[in-house]
Amino acid sequence: MEGPSGTLLESDLLQGETYDARRDLGNWHQPDYNDAAWKSVQVFAKTDRVVQCHPGHPVRITEVLRPRSVTRRDNGVYICDMGQNFAGVVRLRAMGNAGDRITLRFGEMLHPDGRLMTENLRKARATDTYILRGDPNGEVWTPQFTFHGFQYVEVAGYPGEPGPDSLTGLVLGSDVPTAGSFECSNALVNQLYKNIVWTQRANFVDIPTDCPQRDERMGWTGDAQIYIGSAILNGDVAAFFTKWLVDLNDDQWPDGSYPNFAPRPFNRDKMLFSPGWMEAGVICPYHLLKAYGDTRLVQKHWPNMEAFMAFHEKRSRGKYVYPEASFEDIVPKGGFGDWLNVGKKTPPDLLATMYYGYCASLMAEMARAIERPDRAAHYADVAQKVRRALREHYIAEDGRFRCNAAAYGNGAGYVDGDRGFSGHTQTAYANGIYMNLLDPALEQKAGRYLVGQIEQSDGRLSTGFLGVKPLLPALSKMGYTEVAYQLLLTREYPSWLFEIDNGATTIWERWNSFTKKDGFVAGMNSFSHYSFGSVCEWMFQNMGGIRNPGIAYESILLEPELDRRVRFVKARHQSIRGDILSHWSVQDDRLSYVVDVPANTVATVSIPSMRDGRVLESGRPIQETSDLTVLRIERARIVVRVGSGHYQFVSQLAPGQTGLTRQQSSITMPRH
Repeated sequence: MEGPSGTLLESDLLQGETYDARRDLGNWHQPDYNDAAWKSVQVFAKTDRVVQCHPGHPVRITEVLRPRSVTRRDNGVYICDMGQNFAGVVRLRAMGNAGDRITLRFGEMLHPDGRLMTENLRKARATDTYILRGDPNGEVWTPQFTFHGFQYVEVAGYPGEPGPDSLTGLVLGSDVPTAGSFECSNALVNQLYKNIVWTQRANFVDIPTDCPQRDERMGWTGDAQIYIGSAILNGDVAAFFTKWLVDLNDDQWPDGSYPNFAPRPFNRDKMLFSPGWMEAGVICPYHLLKAYGDTRLVQKHWPNMEAFMAFHEKRSRGKYVYPEASFEDIVPKGGFGDWLNVGKKTPPDLLATMYYGYCASLMAEMARAIERPDRAAHYADVAQKVRRALREHYIAEDGRFRCNAAAYGNGAGYVDGDRGFSGHTQTAYANGIYMNLLDPALEQKAGRYLVGQIEQSDGRLSTGFLGVKPLLPALSKMGYTEVAYQLLLTREYPSWLFEIDNGATTIWERWNSFTKKDGFVAGMNSFSHYSFGSVCEWMFQNMGGIRNPGIAYESILLEPELDRRVRFVKARHQSIRGDILSHWSVQDDRLSYVVDVPANTVATVSIPSMRDGRVLESGRPIQETSDLTVLRIERARIVVRVGSGHYQFVSQLAPGQTGLTRQQSSITMPRH
C-alpha cells in the first residue's frame, strides 16, 4: 500500500465503519515522523459561528460486557450473545494474515432458527469491517465513529474460532450520574426496572433518541416529554436536558410550534409538529424546574414557550378547544396521537385540547417560580378556559368523553384511523385525571369510567405512548391502586411483564414486538424504546412513595401505596438536596417502614396503619418522639412531619388492608 492514505475507509453512524489496518501510518504523532507526502491543511476565514464548550455530559464507555455465549452457525459464521441489549460497539481481538477481513453485523434479536434478525434496522447496515495487517502478536480494534444498538453480533471471516475474549461489548452513552435505584419482592418487576434503565442508557447518547439501532435515532419530542420524569428519577439529567433544550428551541418553527424531533437535520413535507409531541418545549423545562429548581432555564426559554402558547391560541382560533379534524393539514393527519395504542384511537384533537390546558397550567406554575405574577394569572385563566371548552365540546352529560367520529371519515391519513375513533378510552380518562382538567365530580366519574374501560379490556391496558404515562398515576389518584398494581403485575398481552416473559432486556417500542408463539411484528419495530418505560414514575412515586410536591425537594412527601401482592419496595433517589430513601416491607400484618430524609428539608411521612395510632419509631411510640410531629390520624394512615435524618417506623395493618391511596388521606396530590 503506497502513499499516506489513512486506515479509515468508511465511517457512518448508521451504516458502520470499515478499517484497513494495513494502511496504518505508524508513529505519525511523533515529532520525527516523515510527513513529506502529506497535503497541507487548509485554513478558512473566520465565520460568524459561535464556538462553545459542550454543555452536556460527555459520551463515554460506561460499562464493559463479556459475551454470554459464542455459537457456530452452519454457514461458518458465529453468533456472539452479549446477554444484554445496549448501545455501543465491540472491541475486537484477532490474529491472522494480512488482508484477512472480519465482518461484524449487529442485531437486537435472533430468528427462531438462530439467524441474526436485522429486518427492523431498515436501511441501516449496522456493519463493521476490520482488515488485518498481519501482526503476529495479534491485533485489537475498536470502531471510533459509529455505534449500534444490539445484543447479538454475527462474526464472519474470523481467522480461527472466536472465543469469549475475542469480542468485548463496550457500552456507550452520555455519562449521566446515577440518581435512583428500585427493587421490590417481585423478580419480574425488578427486571422491568433494569430494562427501563438499560433503555434509558441506550437512548441517551448526547440527545434523547427514540431508538439506537435502526435508520432513525432522532430526538423525538413526544418520547422525551413522556419519559423525562422517569429519566430524572433514574439519573442526574440536568445537564443532559439543558443541552437538548437548546437544540429544541433552536429548531422551533417560525409560527411558535415545536418540531417532532430535535435536532432537526431535515424537513419532511408537512410533518412539522404533532399534538402531544410539540409540548415537550413546555413540559421538559417544567420537569427540570421541579426537580432541580432551575429558574435560569425557564427564564432562558420563556420567550420560546410564550411563542408556543401564542401558537396554541391562534391555532385554536381563540376558542380554547380543538374540534375534531382540527389538524388535518399536518402529516400524519392529526399528528401521531396515542402512538401504538391497542383498539380504537383517542381523537388526536381531544388530546391536543388536553395538552393545551395542561401546558397552560404548567406555564402558570413556572411564571410564579420566576416571579411573573401577571403571566401566572394569564395562564391560569387560559387553563380554566380550556377546561370549560373541553367540558362543553368533549364531555357528555353523563361525564363520558365523546367525539364526533364521523368528522374523521374513514380514518384515511390518520395513524391507525381504520380502527375508528372514540373519546371513551383509557387514554382520554387517564390524561383528563392526570392533567387536573376535570372538576371533582367529573373526575370521580372519569375514574369509574377508566376502571370500566380496563374491565372491558379483560383487566388489561390499551394505551399507547400518550396514555401509558398517566394511566397508573390516574388510577392511584382516584383510589384504584389495586387496579394499578394489577396492570403492572399482569403477564398477559399487552403488559410490561409480557415483554419480559418473551425475553426482553430493554423496553420495546410495541407491546407485542416479539412473541415466542408468533415471532416478530413486521416493519417498524425497535427493541430499545423508552416511552412505555414511563411507568417508572409511578413505581418511584406511588409504589415507593417518593414525591416532590414543591420545587427541588424543599419539602418531601413520603407516602407509599401498598399491595399484598408485593411484600416490599425499596426506592432511593439522589435528589438535588441529598439522598431520599423509602423502604417498606410487610410480614403478616406488620409493616416496617424505613425512610431517609436529606439535610435542610422537611418531609411529610404518611404511614399505613390501623386507626388506633399505634406506630413506633425506633422502638418508641410516635407520640413520645420529640423529633417528629403527628399531624393527623386517619382511617388507614398516620401522618407525621419530620426533619432530616433516618427513621424506622413500625405499625400494624388491618387484616387484608391494601391499596392505601391518597384518596384515603387528606394530603393534596402533588403536582406532576
